[in-house]
Formats: sequence, C-alpha cells, structure tokens
Amino acid sequence: MFFSLFTFLALALPLPAMSSSNSTCTPEKIQTRIEWANMASDGQKSYLKAVKCLMQLPAQTGIKGTVTRFDDMNAMHQVQAKAIHLVLLRDECGYKGPTPWWDETRDAGNFMDSPLLDPDTGFGGNGTGLENCVTDGPFANTTLHIGRRSHGGYRCEPWCFIDRLWWKWQSEDLDSRLYQLGGPSAQGGTEELTLDYVMTTYGIRPNVTIKEVMNVEGGFLCYKYDY
Repeated sequence: MFFSLFTFLALALPLPAMSSSNSTCTPEKIQTRIEWANMASDGQKSYLKAVKCLMQLPAQTGIKGTVTRFDDMNAMHQVQAKAIHLVLLRDECGYKGPTPWWDETRDAGNFMDSPLLDPDTGFGGNGTGLENCVTDGPFANTTLHIGRRSHGGYRCEPWCFIDRLWWKWQSEDLDSRLYQLGGPSAQGGTEELTLDYVMTTYGIRPNVTIKEVMNVEGGFLCYKYDY
C-alpha cells in the first residue's frame, strides 16, 4: 500500500497549479494546501473521487505500459519525479477543493491509525495477507498497470513536501534566497543549473523554467500551505 499511497500523494506535487503560465497570483486566486486531517470529510471524499476519476480516463502520453490517465502520472513520475499531477484532477476530473498534504509528524509512532488510512474518508488501509492486497477504502482491489521502479522498500522520506520546507527557508530572507540555486542538473552531472533551465512535463503540461517556479506564492504556482 505504501507505494500506491505515495503515488496518490504525488498528485499534489508542485508545478503548475494554474492553467496558464501567464497567470498572475493575487490573494483572491492563491490556493491553500490543507493537511489531510484538517480537511472536512466531504472534501476528502471529493479528492479521492477525483483520483479515481483519473483511473477511468484513457492514457494520453503514449508511454509504454500506460492504460489510464492515472498511469500517465505514474509513468511520468518515474522519468520526471518533480513533474506535476494536480492540475489534471481539476481540468479533467472537475476537482474544485483544496490540495491536501500529509504532515507525517502528526502520526509519527502510530501511522496505522492515521486519518490518511481511514477506509471511509482516507485512502484505505495497508493491505492484508502475505501480499498486502488493499481490501478496503476507495482503492480496494485496484489494478495498477505501472509497477514500482528501481528500488523496493518503503518510501518514508518527506520528499512530497520539500517545497514547503524550501519555502520556509526562502521566506526567512526572500531578498537573497528566493532565486538561490546551484549545482548540476543531475546527480553526478556536469550541466550547471541556471534559472533559465527548462523542466519538461513530457507533454502533459507546458514546460517551465526554474525561475518560474521558485516563488510558490508567485504568478505561476500560486499556492500556500495551511501551516
């Protein structure tokens, strides 16, 4: 279940929350990402319904092995871990609620009782039997067409919300930290990153430069966290 759960949570990864790269962020437009336990049950169910909607839509990327639109997200995540998924929930499945996120520290030491795994208002349990097949919740008995890649074990690192931690660090000194970056484009690589480096989403959304996504509360991304 952990692989599937983090795939679902990847739907909330940051890149464009707005439909147009020319959008201007205003207090009226900015979206707030709400920790899962702080969402109303109707909002939780609406989000889960939108995720299931993607599982019913046909794939569009042409990536080998994809069958559904959800598979497109999974496959793209394998080749572009920082690319985005949330916008499809809104544009293609009509989701209108806030973007959820998971504060793991709230459930540390007692993950199995987390509201995130609730069978009625959450993603369902961790599975049963030797193969840990998920038998409750909205994704019970779901067939995944794209499997895990490159490593096994649990994905317990808080990679989904590094943007939250990064923004907190930037906010301590926006004048000097907002556009601060350095290093190669890939681990062990030689191409030096610049603000003009183009990040691809493999045709799912328009490509963007790093500079366009350095300010999460700015024109292109336009979102914030509830805390």
